Amino acid sequence: MTQTSPAPLDRPIFVVGHPRSGTTLLASMLGRHPDIVSTPESLYLNIVRFQVAPVLSKGPEAVLDVIENSPMRFLVLDHDTLLTALKGLDVLTEATVFQTVLECFRAADGKPRLLEKTPWHLRGMDDLFEWFPDARILWIMRDGRACVASLIKVPWATSDPVTLSRQWVRNISIGKMLRDERPDQVHMVRYEELIGDARAVMEPVMSFLGVAPSEEMFEHDREVRTVKPTETWWKENVGRPLMSNRAEAWRKEMDPKVVTQIETIMGPVLEEFGYNLTEGQEASGLRTGIERVRSVMMYNKPGLRLMRMGRDVSARLQARLKRT
Repeated sequence: MTQTSPAPLDRPIFVVGHPRSGTTLLASMLGRHPDIVSTPESLYLNIVRFQVAPVLSKGPEAVLDVIENSPMRFLVLDHDTLLTALKGLDVLTEATVFQTVLECFRAADGKPRLLEKTPWHLRGMDDLFEWFPDARILWIMRDGRACVASLIKVPWATSDPVTLSRQWVRNISIGKMLRDERPDQVHMVRYEELIGDARAVMEPVMSFLGVAPSEEMFEHDREVRTVKPTETWWKENVGRPLMSNRAEAWRKEMDPKVVTQIETIMGPVLEEFGYNLTEGQEASGLRTGIERVRSVMMYNKPGLRLMRMGRDVSARLQARLKRT
Protein backbone atom coordinates (compact mmCIF):
# COMPACT_ATOMS: atom_id res chain seq x y z
CA MET A 1 0.00 0.00 0.00
CA THR A 2 1.45 3.37 -0.98
CA GLN A 3 1.41 6.48 1.13
CA THR A 4 0.25 9.86 -0.14
CA SER A 5 2.90 11.78 1.74
CA PRO A 6 6.17 11.09 3.56
CA ALA A 7 6.31 10.56 7.29
CA PRO A 8 5.90 14.01 8.85
CA LEU A 9 8.92 15.62 10.45
CA ASP A 10 8.52 16.70 14.05
CA ARG A 11 8.56 20.52 14.08
CA PRO A 12 11.35 20.88 11.50
CA ILE A 13 13.66 23.83 12.04
CA PHE A 14 14.69 26.16 9.23
CA VAL A 15 17.44 28.76 9.57
CA VAL A 16 17.13 31.65 7.12
CA GLY A 17 18.61 35.10 6.70
CA HIS A 18 20.31 37.44 4.29
CA PRO A 19 23.53 35.84 2.96
CA ARG A 20 26.56 36.33 5.22
CA SER A 21 24.34 37.02 8.24
CA GLY A 22 25.55 34.07 10.30
CA THR A 23 23.13 31.36 9.18
CA THR A 24 25.91 28.75 9.01
CA LEU A 25 27.16 29.69 12.47
CA LEU A 26 23.70 29.40 14.02
CA ALA A 27 22.84 26.17 12.18
CA SER A 28 26.16 24.61 13.15
CA MET A 29 25.70 25.46 16.82
CA LEU A 30 22.26 23.87 16.79
CA GLY A 31 23.56 20.92 14.77
CA ARG A 32 25.88 20.06 17.67
CA HIS A 33 22.85 19.61 19.92
CA PRO A 34 22.27 15.92 20.75
CA ASP A 35 18.64 16.14 19.57
CA ILE A 36 19.13 18.14 16.34
CA VAL A 37 20.76 17.14 13.06
CA SER A 38 21.68 20.02 10.75
CA THR A 39 21.74 19.38 7.00
CA PRO A 40 24.05 20.98 4.45
CA GLU A 41 22.48 23.89 2.57
CA SER A 42 19.84 22.51 0.18
CA LEU A 43 19.01 25.57 -1.97
CA TYR A 44 15.76 23.73 -2.63
CA LEU A 45 13.28 26.60 -2.78
CA ASN A 46 15.38 28.92 -4.89
CA ILE A 47 17.11 26.45 -7.24
CA VAL A 48 16.49 22.71 -6.90
CA ARG A 49 12.69 22.72 -6.90
CA PHE A 50 12.73 24.29 -10.35
CA GLN A 51 15.10 21.59 -11.58
CA VAL A 52 12.92 18.86 -10.08
CA ALA A 53 9.57 20.18 -11.32
CA PRO A 54 10.02 19.30 -15.04
CA VAL A 55 10.87 15.65 -14.27
CA LEU A 56 8.22 14.86 -11.64
CA SER A 57 6.08 13.10 -14.25
CA LYS A 58 9.04 10.88 -15.24
CA GLY A 59 9.13 9.11 -11.89
CA PRO A 60 11.34 8.68 -8.80
CA GLU A 61 14.49 7.64 -10.70
CA ALA A 62 14.47 10.82 -12.78
CA VAL A 63 13.81 12.96 -9.70
CA LEU A 64 16.66 11.38 -7.77
CA ASP A 65 18.99 11.79 -10.73
CA VAL A 66 18.28 15.53 -10.73
CA ILE A 67 18.81 15.79 -6.98
CA GLU A 68 22.12 13.93 -7.11
CA ASN A 69 23.36 16.36 -9.76
CA SER A 70 22.15 19.47 -7.95
CA PRO A 71 23.34 21.59 -5.00
CA MET A 72 21.18 19.27 -2.86
CA ARG A 73 23.30 16.19 -3.55
CA PHE A 74 25.01 16.35 -0.17
CA LEU A 75 21.69 15.60 1.53
CA VAL A 76 21.53 12.19 -0.14
CA LEU A 77 23.18 9.91 2.40
CA ASP A 78 21.96 6.64 0.87
CA HIS A 79 20.81 6.43 -2.76
CA ASP A 80 18.77 3.22 -2.41
CA THR A 81 16.99 4.30 0.77
CA LEU A 82 15.94 7.61 -0.73
CA LEU A 83 14.84 5.97 -4.00
CA THR A 84 12.68 3.48 -2.07
CA ALA A 85 11.11 6.33 -0.11
CA LEU A 86 10.36 8.29 -3.29
CA LYS A 87 8.83 5.18 -4.88
CA GLY A 88 6.61 4.84 -1.82
CA LEU A 89 4.90 8.15 -2.55
CA ASP A 90 1.55 8.06 -4.28
CA VAL A 91 2.17 11.50 -5.79
CA LEU A 92 5.50 13.16 -6.53
CA THR A 93 5.31 16.90 -5.96
CA GLU A 94 7.84 19.60 -5.19
CA ALA A 95 6.68 19.47 -1.57
CA THR A 96 6.72 15.68 -1.07
CA VAL A 97 10.16 15.37 -2.67
CA PHE A 98 11.62 17.95 -0.28
CA GLN A 99 9.85 16.39 2.70
CA THR A 100 11.12 12.94 1.78
CA VAL A 101 14.75 14.01 1.33
CA LEU A 102 14.73 15.75 4.70
CA GLU A 103 13.08 12.85 6.52
CA CYS A 104 15.54 10.33 5.04
CA PHE A 105 18.43 12.54 6.14
CA ARG A 106 17.02 12.78 9.67
CA ALA A 107 16.29 9.06 9.90
CA ALA A 108 19.80 8.14 8.75
CA ASP A 109 21.28 10.23 11.54
CA GLY A 110 18.77 9.11 14.15
CA LYS A 111 18.25 12.42 15.94
CA PRO A 112 14.60 13.37 16.58
CA ARG A 113 14.69 16.91 15.15
CA LEU A 114 15.95 18.15 11.79
CA LEU A 115 17.34 21.56 10.90
CA GLU A 116 17.76 22.80 7.32
CA LYS A 117 19.68 25.98 6.61
CA THR A 118 19.49 27.95 3.37
CA PRO A 119 19.73 31.76 3.64
CA TRP A 120 17.61 32.38 0.53
CA HIS A 121 14.73 30.36 1.98
CA LEU A 122 13.99 33.61 3.76
CA ARG A 123 12.09 34.56 0.61
CA GLY A 124 10.10 31.32 0.66
CA MET A 125 9.02 31.08 4.27
CA ASP A 126 5.36 30.97 3.23
CA ASP A 127 6.08 27.82 1.18
CA LEU A 128 7.86 26.26 4.15
CA PHE A 129 4.81 26.86 6.33
CA GLU A 130 2.51 25.40 3.68
CA TRP A 131 4.63 22.25 3.34
CA PHE A 132 5.58 22.00 7.04
CA PRO A 133 2.68 23.48 9.06
CA ASP A 134 4.43 23.02 12.43
CA ALA A 135 7.81 24.37 11.27
CA ARG A 136 9.93 26.62 13.44
CA ILE A 137 11.95 29.26 11.60
CA LEU A 138 14.97 31.06 12.99
CA TRP A 139 15.64 34.29 11.13
CA ILE A 140 19.11 35.64 11.83
CA MET A 141 19.59 39.38 11.42
CA ARG A 142 22.94 41.10 10.88
CA ASP A 143 23.90 44.73 10.34
CA GLY A 144 23.49 45.28 6.60
CA ARG A 145 26.80 47.11 6.35
CA ALA A 146 28.60 44.04 7.69
CA CYS A 147 26.73 41.86 5.19
CA VAL A 148 27.83 44.06 2.30
CA ALA A 149 31.44 44.12 3.52
CA SER A 150 31.43 40.32 3.65
CA LEU A 151 29.60 39.72 0.37
CA ILE A 152 31.98 41.93 -1.59
CA LYS A 153 34.74 39.42 -0.76
CA VAL A 154 33.07 36.20 -1.92
CA PRO A 155 33.26 35.00 -5.55
CA TRP A 156 29.56 34.17 -5.93
CA ALA A 157 28.11 37.63 -5.12
CA THR A 158 28.17 40.93 -6.97
CA SER A 159 30.72 43.49 -5.84
CA ASP A 160 28.34 46.42 -6.37
CA PRO A 161 27.50 47.88 -2.93
CA VAL A 162 24.32 49.56 -4.22
CA THR A 163 22.90 46.29 -5.53
CA LEU A 164 23.90 44.48 -2.33
CA SER A 165 22.33 47.20 -0.18
CA ARG A 166 19.03 47.03 -2.01
CA GLN A 167 19.03 43.23 -1.77
CA TRP A 168 19.48 43.55 1.99
CA VAL A 169 16.62 46.02 2.34
CA ARG A 170 14.37 43.75 0.25
CA ASN A 171 15.22 40.61 2.20
CA ILE A 172 14.84 42.30 5.58
CA SER A 173 11.45 43.61 4.44
CA ILE A 174 10.38 40.06 3.52
CA GLY A 175 11.61 38.68 6.84
CA LYS A 176 9.82 41.36 8.83
CA MET A 177 6.57 40.81 6.92
CA LEU A 178 6.55 37.06 7.50
CA ARG A 179 7.67 37.34 11.13
CA ASP A 180 4.79 39.72 11.80
CA GLU A 181 2.38 37.28 10.15
CA ARG A 182 3.57 34.27 12.21
CA PRO A 183 5.14 35.53 15.44
CA ASP A 184 4.70 32.14 17.13
CA GLN A 185 6.68 30.34 14.44
CA VAL A 186 9.38 32.85 13.47
CA HIS A 187 12.05 33.87 15.97
CA MET A 188 14.65 36.52 15.16
CA VAL A 189 18.26 36.12 16.33
CA ARG A 190 20.71 39.01 16.17
CA TYR A 191 24.14 38.03 14.91
CA GLU A 192 25.89 40.66 17.00
CA GLU A 193 24.26 39.37 20.17
CA LEU A 194 24.97 35.75 19.25
CA ILE A 195 28.73 36.26 18.92
CA GLY A 196 28.73 38.52 21.99
CA ASP A 197 26.93 36.21 24.43
CA ALA A 198 25.91 32.96 22.78
CA ARG A 199 24.51 31.33 25.92
CA ALA A 200 22.19 34.22 26.66
CA VAL A 201 20.94 34.28 23.04
CA MET A 202 20.46 30.51 22.79
CA GLU A 203 18.35 30.25 25.93
CA PRO A 204 15.20 31.77 24.33
CA VAL A 205 16.01 29.93 21.08
CA MET A 206 15.85 26.61 22.93
CA SER A 207 12.54 27.60 24.49
CA PHE A 208 11.17 28.61 21.08
CA LEU A 209 12.22 25.29 19.57
CA GLY A 210 10.99 23.25 22.53
CA VAL A 211 14.40 21.65 23.05
CA ALA A 212 16.37 21.28 26.27
CA PRO A 213 19.62 23.32 26.42
CA SER A 214 22.91 21.52 25.85
CA GLU A 215 26.49 22.61 26.40
CA GLU A 216 27.48 20.65 23.31
CA MET A 217 26.21 23.53 21.17
CA PHE A 218 29.12 25.66 22.36
CA GLU A 219 31.83 23.09 21.61
CA HIS A 220 33.05 24.78 18.42
CA ASP A 221 35.39 21.95 17.45
CA ARG A 222 32.61 19.32 17.49
CA GLU A 223 31.99 18.08 13.95
CA VAL A 224 28.70 18.87 12.20
CA ARG A 225 27.36 18.27 8.68
CA THR A 226 26.24 21.84 8.06
CA VAL A 227 29.19 22.86 5.87
CA LYS A 228 29.52 21.12 2.50
CA PRO A 229 32.87 19.72 1.35
CA THR A 230 32.77 22.22 -1.53
CA GLU A 231 32.35 25.25 0.74
CA THR A 232 35.78 26.66 1.42
CA TRP A 233 37.25 29.70 3.10
CA TRP A 234 34.10 31.76 3.44
CA LYS A 235 32.82 29.36 6.12
CA GLU A 236 36.09 28.54 7.81
CA ASN A 237 35.20 30.41 11.02
CA VAL A 238 32.40 27.95 11.87
CA GLY A 239 34.84 25.60 13.59
CA ARG A 240 36.55 28.36 15.56
CA PRO A 241 35.67 30.12 18.83
CA LEU A 242 33.16 32.95 18.50
CA MET A 243 34.78 36.29 17.69
CA SER A 244 32.79 39.21 19.07
CA ASN A 245 35.11 41.70 17.33
CA ARG A 246 33.67 40.67 13.95
CA ALA A 247 30.52 42.71 14.63
CA GLU A 248 32.22 46.02 13.85
CA ALA A 249 34.90 44.83 11.42
CA TRP A 250 33.09 46.47 8.50
CA ARG A 251 34.11 49.91 9.80
CA LYS A 252 37.76 49.17 8.96
CA GLU A 253 37.11 47.08 5.88
CA MET A 254 35.01 49.53 3.86
CA ASP A 255 35.82 52.91 2.37
CA PRO A 256 33.89 55.65 4.26
CA LYS A 257 32.47 56.83 0.95
CA VAL A 258 31.00 53.36 0.35
CA VAL A 259 29.57 53.34 3.88
CA THR A 260 27.87 56.66 3.19
CA GLN A 261 26.53 55.29 -0.10
CA ILE A 262 24.99 52.18 1.43
CA GLU A 263 23.65 54.02 4.48
CA THR A 264 21.74 56.26 2.09
CA ILE A 265 19.90 53.11 0.98
CA MET A 266 19.79 51.14 4.22
CA GLY A 267 19.49 54.00 6.70
CA PRO A 268 15.79 53.82 7.61
CA VAL A 269 15.81 50.03 7.91
CA LEU A 270 19.05 50.00 9.91
CA GLU A 271 17.57 52.48 12.35
CA GLU A 272 14.28 50.58 12.52
CA PHE A 273 16.20 47.54 13.80
CA GLY A 274 18.31 49.53 16.25
CA TYR A 275 21.55 49.94 14.29
CA ASN A 276 23.19 53.34 14.64
CA LEU A 277 24.37 55.13 11.55
CA THR A 278 27.96 56.32 11.35
CA GLU A 279 28.81 59.67 12.85
CA GLY A 280 27.43 62.54 10.85
CA GLN A 281 24.92 60.35 9.00
CA GLU A 282 21.18 60.63 9.41
CA ALA A 283 18.35 58.79 7.68
CA SER A 284 17.19 62.00 6.00
CA GLY A 285 17.91 64.18 3.00
CA LEU A 286 16.76 63.98 -0.61
CA ARG A 287 18.62 60.80 -1.63
CA THR A 288 17.57 58.90 1.49
CA GLY A 289 14.03 60.17 0.99
CA ILE A 290 14.03 58.79 -2.55
CA GLU A 291 15.25 55.42 -1.31
CA ARG A 292 12.58 55.41 1.41
CA VAL A 293 9.85 56.05 -1.19
CA ARG A 294 11.36 53.35 -3.41
CA SER A 295 11.27 50.87 -0.54
CA VAL A 296 7.68 51.73 0.38
CA MET A 297 6.53 51.35 -3.23
CA MET A 298 8.42 48.14 -3.99
CA TYR A 299 8.72 46.35 -0.66
CA ASN A 300 5.16 46.46 0.60
CA LYS A 301 3.24 43.19 0.88
CA PRO A 302 1.75 43.15 -2.65
CA GLY A 303 5.05 44.26 -4.15
CA LEU A 304 7.05 41.56 -2.35
CA ARG A 305 4.56 38.85 -3.33
CA LEU A 306 4.57 39.99 -6.96
CA MET A 307 8.37 40.16 -7.00
CA ARG A 308 8.63 36.63 -5.69
CA MET A 309 6.05 35.33 -8.17
CA GLY A 310 7.99 36.82 -11.06
CA ARG A 311 11.23 35.32 -9.78
CA ASP A 312 9.66 31.86 -9.47
CA VAL A 313 8.16 31.97 -12.97
CA SER A 314 11.53 32.98 -14.42
CA ALA A 315 13.32 30.18 -12.54
CA ARG A 316 10.84 27.57 -13.78
CA LEU A 317 11.26 28.69 -17.38
CA GLN A 318 15.05 28.60 -17.11
CA ALA A 319 14.97 25.10 -15.60
CA ARG A 320 12.75 23.82 -18.41
CA LEU A 321 14.94 25.39 -21.09
CA LYS A 322 18.05 23.71 -19.63
CA ARG A 323 16.40 20.29 -19.86
CA THR A 324 15.22 20.68 -23.48
